[in-house]
Amino acid sequence: ERALISTCTDIESNDEEISPAYTDLLYFWKTILNNTQDPNIQSNKEEEDNEEDDENDEDPVYREAPVAEPENLCDTLYDSFLLSVLKLVKTFNLKLKNIAQDDEGENQNVFSSVSNTLQPVNQKDFILFQNLVEFWCLLLTELDNKRLSEWVYIVGTNLIDQSVLNPLVSGFYKMMSQIMIVCEKTHFFLGCKQYYSQTKDQIDQGTLVTPKEYATFLVFREYLKEVWHRLQQFTDELLASCLRLILAYPIAFFDLQELVTPLIKSLKLGITYHPLATISMDSLDKLLEPASGYDIDLVFLSQILPGINDYLLVGVVSTIEEGSNLKKKIYKAPTAAERRYKSVHVKMTSDQMGVTKSNYSSLPELQLRMMQFLGRLGGKNKQLLLDGQHSIQDNGMLAWDPVKRLKLRIPFKNSKVDIYLDEYLPLICELAESSPERQVKVAACELLHGLTLFMIGNAAFQAQYTKEASESDFHKLYLKIFPVMIRLAIDPDQVARDMFRLLYSQIIHWLTNNAQSENLETMALLTTCLEAACNSDAGLRDYGAECIQEFVKWSIKQSSRSTDGARNIKSLLKRLYNLMTSPSSTNRFGASLVFNRIYRLFREESVLVNEYTIEILGQLFVSLKMSEADHPSIGTRDQIIEAISHIKRIIRTKASDFLKENSLRRAFIGADEIENLNSLLQWSFLEIGSSQRTYAKVCMTFFVEFVVLLPGVKDAKAWLDKMVEANPNYYVDVLESGELKAPQCTGKDKMYAYANWIKKLNSALDGYIWLIERHVLDPYELLQHPNSNFLNSANYFIENTPYKILGEILDQSVIEKNKILSAYSYISVRLIYFLDLIFKYPQQGSKCFEYMGNNMGDFLYHASLSMLIAKTLLLPKAVSETIQSDQGNAVTNSGVARIFNVAKEYVVFMHKGAPKKFMNILASASSQIILKNNVNILSLSRGNIERSEMIEIIQTIDGIKLLQSLGVLDIMCYEKSNLETNFPESADAFCLTLFEQYLKFCQASQDPLWIQLLGSTLAISFGQPGFPQQHAASLLGFSGPLEKLKSPDKLNIFQKYREYIYGCMSYYFPAFSAVLCSHIEDPLVRVYMSMFLSYLKQNRISHRKLVFKFTDYVSFLYDFIRGVSLTISS
Repeated sequence: ERALISTCTDIESNDEEISPAYTDLLYFWKTILNNTQDPNIQSNKEEEDNEEDDENDEDPVYREAPVAEPENLCDTLYDSFLLSVLKLVKTFNLKLKNIAQDDEGENQNVFSSVSNTLQPVNQKDFILFQNLVEFWCLLLTELDNKRLSEWVYIVGTNLIDQSVLNPLVSGFYKMMSQIMIVCEKTHFFLGCKQYYSQTKDQIDQGTLVTPKEYATFLVFREYLKEVWHRLQQFTDELLASCLRLILAYPIAFFDLQELVTPLIKSLKLGITYHPLATISMDSLDKLLEPASGYDIDLVFLSQILPGINDYLLVGVVSTIEEGSNLKKKIYKAPTAAERRYKSVHVKMTSDQMGVTKSNYSSLPELQLRMMQFLGRLGGKNKQLLLDGQHSIQDNGMLAWDPVKRLKLRIPFKNSKVDIYLDEYLPLICELAESSPERQVKVAACELLHGLTLFMIGNAAFQAQYTKEASESDFHKLYLKIFPVMIRLAIDPDQVARDMFRLLYSQIIHWLTNNAQSENLETMALLTTCLEAACNSDAGLRDYGAECIQEFVKWSIKQSSRSTDGARNIKSLLKRLYNLMTSPSSTNRFGASLVFNRIYRLFREESVLVNEYTIEILGQLFVSLKMSEADHPSIGTRDQIIEAISHIKRIIRTKASDFLKENSLRRAFIGADEIENLNSLLQWSFLEIGSSQRTYAKVCMTFFVEFVVLLPGVKDAKAWLDKMVEANPNYYVDVLESGELKAPQCTGKDKMYAYANWIKKLNSALDGYIWLIERHVLDPYELLQHPNSNFLNSANYFIENTPYKILGEILDQSVIEKNKILSAYSYISVRLIYFLDLIFKYPQQGSKCFEYMGNNMGDFLYHASLSMLIAKTLLLPKAVSETIQSDQGNAVTNSGVARIFNVAKEYVVFMHKGAPKKFMNILASASSQIILKNNVNILSLSRGNIERSEMIEIIQTIDGIKLLQSLGVLDIMCYEKSNLETNFPESADAFCLTLFEQYLKFCQASQDPLWIQLLGSTLAISFGQPGFPQQHAASLLGFSGPLEKLKSPDKLNIFQKYREYIYGCMSYYFPAFSAVLCSHIEDPLVRVYMSMFLSYLKQNRISHRKLVFKFTDYVSFLYDFIRGVSLTISS
């Protein structure tokens, strides 16, 4: 770790330039991590070995040490390198802060502003991380990565976790892309995509062979799909990093149509950033290979090839032609003296000098590759000339305005000639946007700039005879020119960008000073900005929102305070409402983004606030409700929720005004009676039973936050009690609404009826959990409510699984099946959490538990409920994957841990409340889950387990530990032995078998997953009462099978499993101290204790429990500490 930190640190050179140290140390790392021998090192090998032998003779531990095999040494160094990288990444503080936040400290959405307003909280950590990422990208592909195949799952899942926590940090996408490049070279995921497609198509599972990396494939696939959806949110480096990741191994995860957007974006950016163009061509070459299995059709090519055309139009001087003009060098054989000189004066290679290599092509090389690609397409390459993005109006076949208006009068000596430039405008705009010749492009931009000023200047002198909107001479031309100009304002060319950004701001300032309502020129500008803000291109979208912010600012500045507000803002809000309720997620995202940009300007206008706030809030709630089906990674919901938080802030500040009626205030959409805060809160509570869960949760949060502002209301519970007095069924009607009874699953609509019922149950369950969590509703009151069907519905849910109700119908639709199973798994976990919540509720928990035991005992101890609990406890990863399969989020370790903790908390409580009855049922269910899902940890004894099977077994470890700590492992083993004859009948025999597995494979195992599994079995074995006293000596190699090994071999095993052995030693140190004392003269004791104490010292913060356990024990062992001290000092 220290070596890595030093490598990633910036150093100051002699010329006072700061550069990262990894450029000088890259060759060093490549040398030690690759299994290669330098001839210069080999010549001095014997002398160095003799010196090392003399030194090691002094230490008895190393006296008999064999010379390490180079291959094993490289594997050890490679493993240590990857472990250190992962540990280092976790220690960095990579959080970002928004320096543009309001003074009140409002938390903004993480995706709200991917711009220069974000800064790292810890600058030093961020610099170190950036250097680590660049070092990783340069080093990894240069190594012999045969060992990486065993690390892909561990490294990948850790980086995915960090990436999900820090989605705006591009470094994680870069690190993952390098892993994907290595996987692509080794065909790591070969066959996984085909297997996934076949399982989705309901092909008979018995005829399919599961690929060994399929578990890793599923985790990576969900993450890459999430990154794919984020493409429309990111710009610049973030976008480039995501594109590199998606296109690093495209054929393993994406369909052909899904690759269109990444390829178009990368080819567009690749014109100015050639590495992306190189990656795009690599991907296209892979897609064209017959082995890829893709059918490259004309539709795909018509979308991709126009992007290649832009490269081929650029004129580049061939390096071959340049070289032909040089004088050819005459070859001359070296003399003997020259050969002797070269043998002494050996030149250093570029690697040794720290010169980093570029794996990307230059523009001439790219053009050559593109021409070769077109040649491979044959007759299909004619799609190069097609561009299906533009309509017939955009391609110059129709005039922009049937009347010629752009007249330029040219004075000559004898006469003045009128030249009309209207028909040239389309060509000028096309050259300004896409000319490959920079001089032509700049000239076209300058001409367009001048003509725009000419038109605006002419229009300024036209007299306006009415206050009504009238069409100006250049209105139709503006409708075509303004979109071109706004695209040029984000053009990669610096000249075009600077020219039109300044011009656009000037046009905004001018056209917002309009005296007419809905002025057509102003509306043309506004429409263009809104279309840009609703574009899928993140850069254009951000600039469009920025222009609208400037539009609103100057509209307010140039409007009279005596009027009812700026006319232009009313026009803007009217258009925003249409966009907020648009079926397109891009439009809804853009509308929310625009409001978030203009919010600070809007809240300062009291007239606008009083009139439009409630109406805007209603539109945002409708927009959020419509966004339920949008993929969460698109960010639509996040933007809308942030906009709602801004409205909430206005209401919070001016609550006294919103409590009163106001005749000028516009009503809530779809509910004219909602004109003040009181009616708005009643509406928000009625919406908490909605099946759109994100929408319902925002309504819940809104209700709780503002109900305390009502006069005479102390808290939300007091408000609900008042409503229940008037209507005892109030909250039951809201959350159940008569639809929670058992569904009538008969006839053709059987699946549809069950899916609707399960959605309603989900809504009711979430609603009741929310009310109980916030102490709005007493759980005992809910359980006793005579008109509530919730408990009966929960009982029906437990007794009737989807397969039991729907049978073969469930397999008829893959999409509906995934939705139903995902909802079923989610409700199962939430139901366990609900029971745990009411049983631990302050002052009423014991009453709830007693009531459920007396009235719902069959439900509480039902075998199906126990099976769900056991599955959540032992297979949390599988449950998480099922839940996320329909929600579209990546499966992370933190998400799996949360699901496991839900079951853990409930099982621990039930162990105290009804230990015997519940635990017997749970033990039986656990044994069936392990047998049914083939995740028996004792199967390691076979030795030939696939990596996917190991990943599935690893998830059961924590559950088995919990069952062991609660004393249920013995019952589970007995139940399992009845199902499987070879299974141990007791926990003692089970733990002994696990330990024997460890002793059998500990020396030979090198796979990190094997090491993780075997190490975890140690924690289970030594957690059994009495086990440490009997087997501590065997673990340390002082007895048993490991006793015959030489000291270096024992030390090697100790180092390999050190983290797991250190845990055993810390928790059960009395047993280990007795063994160490009895072998105090063995040199290994000193080494063991030195390593153990050093580990605790270095990890005293991250492993506090181990340190506390150890210090509690050794505080009573003064004699032992004194003996160890004397031994170490001697």
